[in-house]
Amino acid sequence: MSNFYKDWLARSAALDDRMKRARIVARATELAWIETEQDARSAVLIGEAAGFETSGTTLAKAEVPVGWRTGRHAHGEEAIHVLAGTGFAVIDGARYDWKPGTTLHVPYRAEHQLVSTGSDTAVYLSAHTIELDFGVKLGRLIQLEPKGKDDGSLARRYPKETSQFAADGRRIVLHLEDAMDENARRMAGHAHPNAKADKGAHRHAGIWIHSLIDGERYEWQAGDAIHVPPRMTHHGHFNDSDQRARTLRVEFGIRYFYEALWPGYQKIKDNS
Repeated sequence: MSNFYKDWLARSAALDDRMKRARIVARATELAWIETEQDARSAVLIGEAAGFETSGTTLAKAEVPVGWRTGRHAHGEEAIHVLAGTGFAVIDGARYDWKPGTTLHVPYRAEHQLVSTGSDTAVYLSAHTIELDFGVKLGRLIQLEPKGKDDGSLARRYPKETSQFAADGRRIVLHLEDAMDENARRMAGHAHPNAKADKGAHRHAGIWIHSLIDGERYEWQAGDAIHVPPRMTHHGHFNDSDQRARTLRVEFGIRYFYEALWPGYQKIKDNS
C-alpha cells in the first residue's frame, strides 16, 4: 500500500498550485462547439471539459434550431437562461413558456426538454453541477430521448402553460421583467447583514460573472465568460466602454457551504 498521507499532502500542494494558475476567461470566439445526443450544437464555456478549475460546476451554451427540440434527459439540478428564441419547456410533466431573458429552474432529477417554436434559433445557457454530482458518486445522467425535429406532439400534449410554479410551490420559470431589482435587494441588506458592504470589489469562494482578479486585469467583451476561481479570490468588474454593459451572474449553492466552513471567513467589500 502506498503512503496515503503523503499522497494527500502532495495532492493538496498540487491543488493549491493549480488554483493559482487557474484559467479565468472563456472567449465566445474560441468555443469548441459539438453535436450531442441532447443538443444540435453545444459548447462548454466554463467547466472541467474546457480546462477550468471549478468546484464541480459547469456553464454551457447550446442552440436549438428552428422547429427542433432538445433531447429529454434527467440529472442533478440545473438553471437555464434563454438568450434568444422562443418556445417552451416540459419539466416534470408540466409546460413552461420561455423567451429571451427567461430563467428556468430544473429540480434535481426532473425530466426536462426544450422545444423551439419561434422563427429564430434558440440559444440558452445551462448551469449545472454534474461534475460535482459525479465526484460525490451521487450523479447520474439519464438520456431518455434524443434531440430531433419537433413534430408538434409535445405542444398537443401540453397546449398551454398553467403556472410558473411546480406542484410543490417552487418557482420554475422567471421572466426578466418579473425579476427582483438586484440593486434594491442589496440596498435592503438581503444579500448581506451590512447592506453597504455588499457592493464593490469583494472576495468569496467562487462565482461566474463578466475584470480585475487578484490584481491582474482580464479584458472581456460581449459573449465572454469570467470564472472567479474557488479560492476566496479578490475581484472586481468594470465597464471601460461608453455603453451600458449587462452581465449575467451565476452562483452555485456549493459556494455558500464552504464559505460557512472557512475559518475566519468574512465577505469583504472594497469600493475604492
